Order: sequence, then C-alpha cells, then structure tokens
Amino acid sequence: DAPGGERFVFLLLGYGGGRHEGGFLTDSMVVVIVDPAKRTLALLSIPRDAWIPMSFDGKTTFYNKANTAYAFGRDPSLYPNRLAKYAGDHGAGVFAADTISRLLGVPIRYYLALDFSGFRQMIDAVGGVDIEVPRAFAARYPANDDPTVDSTWTVVRFAVGQQHMGGERAIQFARAREALDDSGEGSDFARSRRQRLI
Repeated sequence: DAPGGERFVFLLLGYGGGRHEGGFLTDSMVVVIVDPAKRTLALLSIPRDAWIPMSFDGKTTFYNKANTAYAFGRDPSLYPNRLAKYAGDHGAGVFAADTISRLLGVPIRYYLALDFSGFRQMIDAVGGVDIEVPRAFAARYPANDDPTVDSTWTVVRFAVGQQHMGGERAIQFARAREALDDSGEGSDFARSRRQRLI
C-alpha cells in the first residue's frame, strides 16, 4: 500500500522463463497506475518491439527493443559497468522499470515479474478470473512451454461472452497470437488488449 493512499505506478512484466525460447524477454509489459483513494487502475501496454533508449551506467545510451531490458538486466556479463541498483536479484526488474519510467516520464516505484508458471499460479490463487471475451477467435498455441518436451502445436478457441478462466485457460487467452481466422486477434495489439482484460 502506498503511504497515505497516494497514487503509485508499477510495471508488470511477463516472460516465458524455464527453457522457453528467449526465456527472459518480456513480451508482455503493462504499466499499472494505482489510485487507492479512488480504487481505480489505469493500464498501458508497452509494445514489445518498440525501439527504446536504455542506459546501465547513467551516461551511455543504447537502443534496443523494449522486451530486452529485463533480459539484459538478468545477464551480468552484459554491460558489466552498470549502476549498483541494476545488479543482483532485483537489478533486472529495477532496470526495466527505470527504462520504461524514463521513456514515459512517469515515476515507476515497483515492478512485478512473472513467468508462465507464476502467471498460472497467480490466477489459480485467486480462484480464476471472469473475462468478457469481446471477439470469438481460434489460434495456434504451443502444446508445451518447453519445446524440447513437446514442440507441437494445438488449437485454442474462445467464444464471445463472459467466461471464467483458471490459470491455464487465462494464459492461453493472454498468449495466443497465431490466429487461424480473420478475427483480428493475431496482432500484438490484440494480445496486449487481452492481457489488460486479465
């Protein structure tokens, strides 16, 4: 809770983890503005492929895709002359939050980083989520998070309307992007919208 119920901002980062290809790339990034007094949230998705400025040492700037900030922070061999706050267990999250904060000009005080497993557990821990699915669609979906276990694909389908989703169904809804129809749900923007719904 923020002191005195003040508004605060955090960065929600979603990454594959494990042996998922590009395991620490944050293909899901949502800036969450929390106003405890009004009991509201405002959500802003950051496009994963946005080309943005980054700096580990506070002096030298380089550009890369937004989804690489957390991954770069997780690898201590990259940019070894980094500020102390970007090293250690929380360095990657702090680096990603600071990078997006500078980009938007909004102070981001906290971050939450979840891999696929953590996402499922979070949804299941609250008893699932109720989602109003705005558009029916079908999409190809990986049969397993780890392609070395099973590299095949399956098809997931979602109907229009109110649906209760547990962790597995919610991650399918959040991640699906290879649409098999003309629903418009195959784009990164559609996927970001579905993630905000969750």
